[in-house]
Parts: sequence; C-alpha cells; structure tokens
Amino acid sequence: MSLGDCKIVMIGPLPPPLGGIAVFLHRLSKVHTEYEFIKENGMSKVEWLYQCCKKKRHLIYHSPNVNRIISLLIIKMLTGNKYSIFSHGSIMMDSYVNGNMLTRYLLQEAARQTEFVYVLNSKIFTFMVQNLGVNQERVKLVSSFLPPILEEEDNILNSYSQQMLDFSQDHSPLLIVNASRLTFYQGVDLYGIDMCVNLMPKIIEIFPRAGLIIALAEIGDLNYYQFLQSEVIKNGLQSVIHVMTGNKEVWPLFKRVHLLVRPTITDGDAISLREAIAFGCPTVASDVCDRPAETVLFKARDEEAFFAVVMEVLSLEEH
Repeated sequence: MSLGDCKIVMIGPLPPPLGGIAVFLHRLSKVHTEYEFIKENGMSKVEWLYQCCKKKRHLIYHSPNVNRIISLLIIKMLTGNKYSIFSHGSIMMDSYVNGNMLTRYLLQEAARQTEFVYVLNSKIFTFMVQNLGVNQERVKLVSSFLPPILEEEDNILNSYSQQMLDFSQDHSPLLIVNASRLTFYQGVDLYGIDMCVNLMPKIIEIFPRAGLIIALAEIGDLNYYQFLQSEVIKNGLQSVIHVMTGNKEVWPLFKRVHLLVRPTITDGDAISLREAIAFGCPTVASDVCDRPAETVLFKARDEEAFFAVVMEVLSLEEH
C-alpha cells in the first residue's frame, strides 16, 4: 500500500472490544509497524477533527460511521488532506439506498474524492463503481483476513473459563457461532443467533451429545439477550448451549469444534470463516455475499435449509 510521501494512518475501532474490524486492525498493526493506528472508539468530535486535519497524513478510515465518512469530504475541501475508505460491510450501500437525496449526493462525493476505496466483496465493488461512480481503478477488492498471531494462543486459552473448556470437551459434535455483539439489521438478528438456538433441538435429536458455543465479544442488546436465554430455558437447552462473553479471540477453538456456522443476514468478508478454514474446521454460512470456496452455503434466514446443510456437513465428520 503506497500512498506517496504521506504517513499512512489507520483509524477505526481498535480492540477492545473485539470485532471483525478490530481483529483485522490489531493484526495489521503487527505486520505494518510503520503505519500509525488510532483508536476511534469513544473519540470526541474535537479529537476526530484534530486527527483529520493534521498535515502530511493519509487517513484510511475503517469505521462504518457514515457521518464521519461524509465529514472526510468536507475536511478535504477545507484542508486538501487525502483520505481513503476501507469498507468492511454494506453500511455505505445501505445508507445510500435508504437515504434522502442529500445523503446520496454526499456519499457519492465522499466516495469519488477518495484516493482508494477498499472493499471486501464483489457486490460492494459493483455498487461503488455503478452507484457511487468511483473510478474502477480506485476500487480495490481485498480480503480482511490476516493469519492469527500464533504466539498469542496460550494467553487466549487462559482467558477462557474452565466451564467453557469443559463444555468443549463434553460435547460432540461441537458447533460455534460468533458475533461482536447482539444487534439487528433491518429488524432481523444480524448474526442469526436466533437461528442457531432454534437449530439445536433438531440437532440433538440426531446427535444427543451435540453442543453449541455462542461467542459474544459484548452482550449488546440486553433485552434480546434475555429473550434468547428464555428460549434456551424453554427448550431445555441449558446443557446444550454455552455462551462465552468478553473480549476473547475465538480462533483457538477452531482446533476443537466440528463446525463454524455464520447465518448472517448481511456480511462483509467474515474473518472467522477464513480462520476456521485455515485450521481445517468446516464452515456453513448464509449466501449474502462472497464466501470462501470451502464454505457450504444456504439461503439466508431459511431455517430448513440451514438445518439441511449443517446435517450434511456433520454427517461427513467423525465425532
């Protein structure tokens, strides 16, 4: 990534908390020590403006904050500073489709005035070129996957509770779903955690020792969390489902589990899918975006299709 004489500055949601973007930036900081990394979490408007207005810096913005993406355009007009956007998901596309005329115009201009727009899948690449009018040569289709830092494995394992470790040993087949937090997208569970809870009664009918780990960096929507807990209790799944919370990377678990599921309603690149594949763990995911070739796909929000592909994969595994 060469951007002339300017210092490259990455700004976005650095950990904690952990999430797809935070994990990517954390690993990128270990690879590119020559870059500057700035944590946007909790940043005030004054600090934001201060960082954006410094001279001889090329800001590469990783956060899905549409207002700040638009503000980069205004800051460039006032200061001449350059910027690029790293779009990890569909937030710009969604804001454009659902926005008013002013929002659409500003998003178009913000995208067109970038040096580069980095995107994670072909759907967003096409949107940037066809809808926002960005020159195709300035839209870069990239992956957000960087290999895990293996030296951190022992520390990560030590951060897991003994209860979680025991759970992983006591259940087979063992499934895992992970999310940065419980949240909604257009009124639907973004990460499909509800689908995973609904899946398990069917799975244990066939595999009585099966278990599911739900890994959440943050709880997020507390009311929804309590609803999901009530569903677990109502279906007698207390010993079948274990919820692991906290800022813990999950990749060491891909050496232990039999299947990673990713039933999202929208997605970018999904680092966890690529991590699982790197460690030889099978993966199942919704068909909402480009997925690694090794992943078995199903139609998003189709619970019957979800069950069918999970059974297809588990039937091929030894437990």
